[in-house]
Amino acid sequence: MIIIDDLEKIRKQDQTIELFIDNIDVFQKIKCIKVITFPVYLATQYAMYQDASKFSIRISENPYKACDKNIAAKNRETLATVIYNRVEKKDLVEKDAVEKAVDFSGGNLRFLMDIMQKAARNAISLDSEDTNDTRLTEIDVANAAEELAELPSLAVMKRVKVLKYILDQNKEPEDETMQKDFINSVQDNSIFAYFNGHPWYEVNPVIKESVEVYSKKSGTSAL
Repeated sequence: MIIIDDLEKIRKQDQTIELFIDNIDVFQKIKCIKVITFPVYLATQYAMYQDASKFSIRISENPYKACDKNIAAKNRETLATVIYNRVEKKDLVEKDAVEKAVDFSGGNLRFLMDIMQKAARNAISLDSEDTNDTRLTEIDVANAAEELAELPSLAVMKRVKVLKYILDQNKEPEDETMQKDFINSVQDNSIFAYFNGHPWYEVNPVIKESVEVYSKKSGTSAL
């Protein structure tokens, strides 16, 4: 089994192309059962990764193709179960906090875990010394999401045009001048990609408000 982790630290597109495209024969020659993680944007550009892209999780409806409305609801329940399975007692995490965390995650499992980890730290640091009284609340989750929004929000100012386009259109931009910012945004989780049915894209929920604010200040349009 091969697991390549920390791909979010690879910021240059030429590095990912070299690793997963130019040297794909290295992976294909390995004589074992293998799991290879890769930047999801590659699935839209290279046929060899089309099947793997189907593992995406979505918690909202595809705006371009009618889907089973129960799928999003079931996925939300699955993500909530992931959270509850990681705590000793369910009542340690308020239901509203779980729902809010799932909303902010956009269906991205790693991002969901980041949110819950930061929220838990907030809950512990803000509550009394008696940890038996500690409850993870919706406010803790909101604060965690705000913290996680700080880094990608710095990129919003530079990529506001493509982010506003995705926010309004939910599809890959055809304008070649936006392609670099689009790929970079998918790589650093500013944009989430979904391939359940017709491919579509969504701005990371924690920076949606920032995109709206900066787009208004700059007069950016989605068209």
